[in-house]
Amino acid sequence: MNRRNGFIAVGVGAAIVVLVPFLHNGYITGLMVLIAQNAIAALGLGLLFGTARVVSVCQASFVGLGAYAAAASSSRGLDPWLSIVLALVFVAVVAAIVGWPVLRLRGHYITLATLALGYIAMVVFNEATAFTGGPSGFGTFPPLHFAGHPLTGDMPAYILGWLLVVVCGVIVYVIRNSSRGRALRAIASSETAAAAMGVEVRTRKLEAFVLSAMFAGLSGALYAYYVGYISPVSFSFDQSIYFIIMVVLGGSATTLGPIIGSALYSVISSALTQLASVIFPLSAQGAAAALQVIAFGAILICVIRFLPSGLIPAIARRLGRSAG
Repeated sequence: MNRRNGFIAVGVGAAIVVLVPFLHNGYITGLMVLIAQNAIAALGLGLLFGTARVVSVCQASFVGLGAYAAAASSSRGLDPWLSIVLALVFVAVVAAIVGWPVLRLRGHYITLATLALGYIAMVVFNEATAFTGGPSGFGTFPPLHFAGHPLTGDMPAYILGWLLVVVCGVIVYVIRNSSRGRALRAIASSETAAAAMGVEVRTRKLEAFVLSAMFAGLSGALYAYYVGYISPVSFSFDQSIYFIIMVVLGGSATTLGPIIGSALYSVISSALTQLASVIFPLSAQGAAAALQVIAFGAILICVIRFLPSGLIPAIARRLGRSAG
């Protein structure tokens, strides 16, 4: 019965995604684009945190690395599609290099190490002006194209984004239900016991860390080509915390959870931005940021207190009891 309910939920979500383009509403379509881009990064973090219980607070840094790598390479003449591939390779290499020593740590020490990585990335984004444009940002790169036509605007980004959400979701689902997923869950329970059972702990954790970073890099590349302009403020420490909130809110141990969490985050964030523009018209941007910190802080506390496994598992349990 629970499986049937899961299929119904996925079917309803898929129907909504398919029907959105027919609403002829630019605001909703644009919001759905941002949900898709957030969901890709959140899916990667969900695999790392929800399966291996590795808390990384530098996911936004990998989003930024992917965005800057794709934009910088395409601005120097590389085909934009190839620049996305290059960006993913670059992010994977960086994640492997920094992840190998960091993942030797355990528990909160990993979190602190990724926190340091996030701040180092922000310094690079702000100071490496030749590649990032510094604090002023970077926007001189060509758009994605298909058959000679530029893929600009909400609709191409919407279609591409949600196709990639499906692909990334399938990858996460397959890994979670494979031997590697079982190994990661064993590591989350006890690294010592997992190692005693023959699990290559550091290798499995590094694989999850690199794949999570690649998902983030893909999200960043899509964001860069959609917006057409990137700056360090989009990849701050706050955004890494918001990715964690997305994963925890929806349910870190499920594949659908990070997608639902991304949708809820994006809708609430957009509503808070509009509210700030009405209440504080002279300082809307700063007020919106402050409202987000307060609101999502309160939401995170409530989720941890009342829904520790997230919304999707809680709803599934509720439906299961109702069905019985």
